[in-house]
Amino acid sequence: MSIFSDTTLLVSMLLAVVLISGCSSIGSNENKISFPSETSLLLQKQLDTASVDQSAIYPGSILRIQTLAGIWEGTTGVANVVNRDAVVPAAKFRAGSILKPFIATVVLQLMEEKKLSLDDRLTDFLPHSTTRKFNDSASITLKMLLNHTSGIGDWTGSNSEEEKELYEAIFRDNQQIRPWPVEELLEMAASQGQYFDAGSQWQYNNTGYNLLGLVIEKVTGQSWRDNIRQRVLAPLDLKNTFLPESGHLTMSQPFISGYSDFSGEFTDTTEVDPSLAGAAGGHALVTNTEDLSIFIRALLDGVLFRNQETLSKMLSFVDMGEAGSAYGLGIQTFPLPNGGYAIGHGGMTAGYRSVVFHLPKEDITVASVLSAHQGAGFDFLLPTLKIVKEHLKTVSKKYD
Repeated sequence: MSIFSDTTLLVSMLLAVVLISGCSSIGSNENKISFPSETSLLLQKQLDTASVDQSAIYPGSILRIQTLAGIWEGTTGVANVVNRDAVVPAAKFRAGSILKPFIATVVLQLMEEKKLSLDDRLTDFLPHSTTRKFNDSASITLKMLLNHTSGIGDWTGSNSEEEKELYEAIFRDNQQIRPWPVEELLEMAASQGQYFDAGSQWQYNNTGYNLLGLVIEKVTGQSWRDNIRQRVLAPLDLKNTFLPESGHLTMSQPFISGYSDFSGEFTDTTEVDPSLAGAAGGHALVTNTEDLSIFIRALLDGVLFRNQETLSKMLSFVDMGEAGSAYGLGIQTFPLPNGGYAIGHGGMTAGYRSVVFHLPKEDITVASVLSAHQGAGFDFLLPTLKIVKEHLKTVSKKYD
């Protein structure tokens, strides 16, 4: 199982939630109404049932569903398999590649400030010592890096088996707690060669976001972490979202521990140096479901951009070739049968699988995490969202 790629995860999960797409819109006063106790009990029952599903092996989970009719937060399982503490809704976790839309947001803000253009080339910003590693660097634009069409080699490998080998080697050799300089990741990527001509295809790629992190630093003179802190976290007051520096392996309480399966043995993989994956995700983003919900809603409302046109650029999609899904600039979209769609991003890193997405037509936002990266996972979303759908129908009729 891959720990760094998340597109298949989110595609399969969202295909399971399409039944929610038929719910009716509701009036503007429903945001004052809480979920009734009977609905909450049904939601919790489904989440608890999923936690003992043998096909989805994880110690704990958090699910947050936000609608105009209120917010429901549920947890199941334990936060840590040793002390058996209960999971709390506000618990923090490592969100993997959900970092990518944060990086993309900063790049687009810099575009608005005319400090770069999406058509700028990699060679316009980075030194020859870096760009020489990639044969097509003079043809690769920032937009290609953002939407995974650069064709550049990926340090995680070109397929799931190569990623699995890398993953197992890191933990087998106890390398997970040492710093990973970005240049080392780029050297690993260079050894993969160019997968395809720049701009000709789509393939999920972590290296591109490591390079975008370097571009952000070159343009601003500040780290990509500081840029996200100042440009995204502070304006949205995301007090439970952090970008730990290399060497900072621990999280403050409350948090949910992450676990990985090594040859049938569950291993605590909560602490991995945040430099592994870096600006591509991995353990570099610590957050919780509430902050992720705030972020995705603000992002899609255009709050983080000066111009609506910038959001439109972010939402310019290319076909991913996976069940009709598409990828924009650091964000994914998934068509639904009634003509609507869901939009967001998934994250996968050692010990965690997470997701945040929004259904614009229904104004539903979902954020969730599982404390293990393997197994089926997220199967509980179908029954829980069906329950929410019925609740929204009831609320809509009440206020018609």
